[in-house]
Amino acid sequence: MGVNSGEKWVPLAGAAAVAGGVLGLLVAPLHALAYFATGEPAGLLPWREAGHAALRPLLDWGSPDVVYTSFGKVVLLVFAGFVAGLFAVRAQRASSARGAELWGLRVGVIGYPLLLVGILVEYWTSYLEFGFFALSVPGVLLTLIGSSLLGVGRLRSGQPPRVAAWLLALSIPIAVATTATIGHLVAGLAVLDVAWILIGLRLARRAMP
Repeated sequence: MGVNSGEKWVPLAGAAAVAGGVLGLLVAPLHALAYFATGEPAGLLPWREAGHAALRPLLDWGSPDVVYTSFGKVVLLVFAGFVAGLFAVRAQRASSARGAELWGLRVGVIGYPLLLVGILVEYWTSYLEFGFFALSVPGVLLTLIGSSLLGVGRLRSGQPPRVAAWLLALSIPIAVATTATIGHLVAGLAVLDVAWILIGLRLARRAMP
């Protein structure tokens, strides 16, 4: 189905979602390793030393706090792409979404922007702790709940791509497992990176059915 005249921005939003997902996959290990360098504990996977040694030139150009905050600023672009993708999906599915898919969109359009604002406050202002606890934490919870409902709804309604729908539907257990294993939340949300790359590619090619 082609893009309606009022939705010509949808392919651009899809491209933004793809760019956000790719950037997220690239920056997540750097952000995690920079986080560990500030003295925070690593996760269950013993990759801290080997990862830092392999990526040392990208991590040792400043103090640990400066490097960590700088990569956090880049994460803003990642979730800006996801917000664009979600609103594009909403624009295409608003009239036909039902049940879990509809509720996923409703929760998502609150959670995704809230998380985006939380990242903005965390890394672009001096209120890192306030941004994390007051905005990012509830933003993450609503984002994952909305993503899970959206994934379940897309599976039920047969919305492609199926792999992306499954990733969204299982985003809560996957995010919990990967965060515990890797030791950092942004890296743990890599499931969203992959899901939005796949959805964004479809959005960028043509409008959602």
